[in-house]
Amino acid sequence: MPLAEPPADITPNRPSHVAVIGTGLMGSAVARALLNNRYPVAVWNRTAGRCESLRDLGAQIADTAADAVRVSDVVILMVLDYAAARQILDESSELLRGKTIINLVTGSAAEASAFGAWVDDVGGTYLDGIIAAYPGQIGKPSTLFYYAGSLPAWTRYKTLLTALAGAATFVGSEPSAANVIDAAMTATFHTVSIGAFLEGLSYARSAGVDLDEIKRTLPYWLDLLSQELHVAIDDVQARSHTTDQATLETYLVALRTINKSMVGSGERAHLLSAAIDNLERAYAAGHGQGALSAQILTAQAER
Repeated sequence: MPLAEPPADITPNRPSHVAVIGTGLMGSAVARALLNNRYPVAVWNRTAGRCESLRDLGAQIADTAADAVRVSDVVILMVLDYAAARQILDESSELLRGKTIINLVTGSAAEASAFGAWVDDVGGTYLDGIIAAYPGQIGKPSTLFYYAGSLPAWTRYKTLLTALAGAATFVGSEPSAANVIDAAMTATFHTVSIGAFLEGLSYARSAGVDLDEIKRTLPYWLDLLSQELHVAIDDVQARSHTTDQATLETYLVALRTINKSMVGSGERAHLLSAAIDNLERAYAAGHGQGALSAQILTAQAER
């Protein structure tokens, strides 16, 4: 069945239809948030049955991705990767002129730049986005998405984009910018931090420590971590790594001892060992009396 044509009296900067291509867990959450905010939504998924739960909420089910694109001003991609997204849009590239493509697929900075260039070539405007949330957080005021690419598209559809994530922010006109922040925060900081935390929990549990005691003091450590991260950013921006608190050498001596205890008790402590390796390199380069942030100097020098 053909999809309904968009109504004639569309509010300025509010799309006639939004196509959501890919309705897995995250794609379905995105479609629901749009429908809850009274956006006309056309959805498509390779496995058509995954769209059915959205029909009762008012979504139009497209027979093909091209059908969804045809009736929409904004196309949101929620598929597996950039290659899948490109393959799907290649089949309807002639329909993309004048439309805004919002790619929420996880990939690399290079893929984002290449995809953005391709969208420009076919006459569309492009936003590359990173979802810093789980499906259950979609549509909430505190949820964060990063967007990069076309500033006019961000400005025009900001109301739509903040309906998905109230804390959504634009981070730059280069489409790769959102992916770079994702690598820095989601992969390097968030995921590795949780892994290091679990290494510590494993050690504490094996030593018979009540983990509720760690839970009780967790707010203190999270607040301290936030303070230290802000100091580190200030140090890097100022290109100054002096300190009148704990030096890099002080951390290194302490972590060597802790690592020995953890490994000696049978723990792997891989992430702690990696942290020590970074400190050892900075210390060997003469930064022992600097702040903990001074280890970034050796990371830059070794590139």
